[in-house]
Amino acid sequence: MRFEIIFTSILALIVLIQVVHAATIGTPIISSPSSGSSFNKGVTFTVVGEVACDTSGSGKCDSTQLTLNLPSGLSTSSLNPQGCGNLEKGASCSKSWIVSANSVGSYSITVSVSTSNAGSGTSSAISVTVNAVCGDAVCDSGETSASCQQDCPCPSGQILCSGSCTTPVCTSSASCDDGNATTNDGCNNPNICTASCSNTIGPAPPPAPPPSSPTAISIQVLSPNSNQNFKRGEKVAIKTKLTAGGSALTDADINAEIFSQTVRLHDDGLHDDEKTNDGVYAGSVDVKSFYEGTYKVIVSASKTGYTGALDSKEVVVNPLLKIAAAFNSTEYPKGEKLIITGDAKDVLDRLINGGDLYIGFSNKQWKASANTQIGVSGNFLLEYVISFGDPEGVWEAKVLVKDQLNNSGSANLTVNVKTPPAGSFLYVKFLTPVESLTYSRGETIKLAVEVTDVNKPVSNANVSIKTPDGGVVRLNETTPGTYSAEYDLGYDAPVGNISLVAEGLKEDEGKFKGGGNFIPIVVKPVGLKVDLLSPTKSDFVAGETVEFQVKVLYPDGVSVSGASVFVELPKGERIFLKEEEKGFYTTGYTIQQGEEGSWQMQLKVEDAYGNLALAQKAILVGEITLFYLMLKYWYLVVIGASPFAYVGYRLTKSTVAKSRLEDMKGELNRVVQMKKGAQTKYYSEGSIDKATYDSLMKEYEQREQDLKTRIAKGKKK
Repeated sequence: MRFEIIFTSILALIVLIQVVHAATIGTPIISSPSSGSSFNKGVTFTVVGEVACDTSGSGKCDSTQLTLNLPSGLSTSSLNPQGCGNLEKGASCSKSWIVSANSVGSYSITVSVSTSNAGSGTSSAISVTVNAVCGDAVCDSGETSASCQQDCPCPSGQILCSGSCTTPVCTSSASCDDGNATTNDGCNNPNICTASCSNTIGPAPPPAPPPSSPTAISIQVLSPNSNQNFKRGEKVAIKTKLTAGGSALTDADINAEIFSQTVRLHDDGLHDDEKTNDGVYAGSVDVKSFYEGTYKVIVSASKTGYTGALDSKEVVVNPLLKIAAAFNSTEYPKGEKLIITGDAKDVLDRLINGGDLYIGFSNKQWKASANTQIGVSGNFLLEYVISFGDPEGVWEAKVLVKDQLNNSGSANLTVNVKTPPAGSFLYVKFLTPVESLTYSRGETIKLAVEVTDVNKPVSNANVSIKTPDGGVVRLNETTPGTYSAEYDLGYDAPVGNISLVAEGLKEDEGKFKGGGNFIPIVVKPVGLKVDLLSPTKSDFVAGETVEFQVKVLYPDGVSVSGASVFVELPKGERIFLKEEEKGFYTTGYTIQQGEEGSWQMQLKVEDAYGNLALAQKAILVGEITLFYLMLKYWYLVVIGASPFAYVGYRLTKSTVAKSRLEDMKGELNRVVQMKKGAQTKYYSEGSIDKATYDSLMKEYEQREQDLKTRIAKGKKK
């Protein structure tokens, strides 16, 4: 009994100490979507939840988890809950879930947070509405026969009259039989809303016409045309004409669905629909950033007393630009300036309104590039000075154009480059490096060339080498006709097969002679150096926090800033480390019960230029024991029953919000740099194909837009 009392007291003191020193987790918020948003049934949308660790002390918010709380009718395929690890003071965590809108209705969504030491909480609820989709063959809540006859037809034997399903007064003369043999029984307007019975004395009326059905609506889609082409940034104008019984139909409900959007069409003379109440309905939708492909425009129309109708047309999103480009000559000697002129048009032969032009030249293993801006006229002109070090022969030129809306196109050209006649040409030979030698970023390349004129060394020449990053290295003469220098490959140098281009120029009797050569080499990324400062031990127990501290360096000892550093846990979960100071990254992870066993943790690092590092740490996780608790909290036994004063920490929400905003701005800058890197790899280096480029840009643009939205919301708070 005495042991149980002591143990209980110890546990109580542990709790009290943790309360005093632990951080306080903030109230989570839902940053997206905004409350009141509506979605069509069957679509998916993204919910983004955020939380910050608020503290004025040194505590952390350990084992932080965010959980999305969804009502029946909504579901998520994303991991739920999602872990944030151990949050430092002022640190924030953002998680997202893909939510499916399964059923029609209004719903409340919340995000809750839990920690092992800093409390828990639940966000304010946001409301979302899932709308029914007319034409999906399901009669959903909120849909009626009046609003959507396709999904909610009237019961058998009933027709729609004045917005309600009603049994017609009569469908034939037999249904008007009054039981009186002396009367003629007849059904006027059988099986429609105005049907009525007549029972008169006299000769029998002629047979009633066959039952009629409600008048059908006819839809004529006037625009867009079938398979009409659109580029990004344009509007798809949708115009339809409704008729029923041969006459224009007004006051109908008509909608068009395209690009997962529903657009209401109007007959009010204000939406390019010609004039009011003429049966012509119109509206439009922006193409925005949709990818190349065929999309269906579905138009649906309904009106009380009429049979609804559907019609569709396919349109094509074609972001391809047509490039007309040509050299002003088919042949150029070295040392001269080649000129490329042309224009860029969309698929409808309209000149683009400004953009970027990239040209890549190649000849076997040699590559070079140039770029310029395209003016608002859509025309372009680019000049490239042919170095004496550039190769002779047929050059292939790939012209790439991208406008301001990310529509793009290309053209392929060839041109012949000649060596000047003998007597006006110097011979340049590479002594070092040797052809196709492999270097790593950060290495120093020793450069040496020999310049001769008819086998005689040429002294006092102006000799330079054009480097892969566009720079120029001047070489010094070391012996007659031999020139040398050193070139340091930067950690951001282009990788892959690249060319070093040497050029020598010499004035001789008032005339300039020139010559050159190039040599291909291979450049590969450099391996980063990772110093795992923590954890230093290998044995842990469930409930214990593993503190990760990493120093990332380049081979020369320079700290690596702005890198992506994360730990991959055995179950595949990634925990990202935060850069506390230049090159120093930290985070913590609290081991959960049920995660006992042998772990092989993977630490992966990638800097902004694609240089990589991988480190591993093997740890053994055991079960939590009473002895471990006694050993860890031994000081509580010494402290005993000493009184504790509870210190309440004020929540510095403004500081937390500012820190969170700066983190998002930093991430936005990294995304922008990654976009530029992808553009360089595709347009300038040609090291990735179009499919890879489009995939990367789609991912980066979505992330960029998400961050901009969250930053804008953060500035308003």
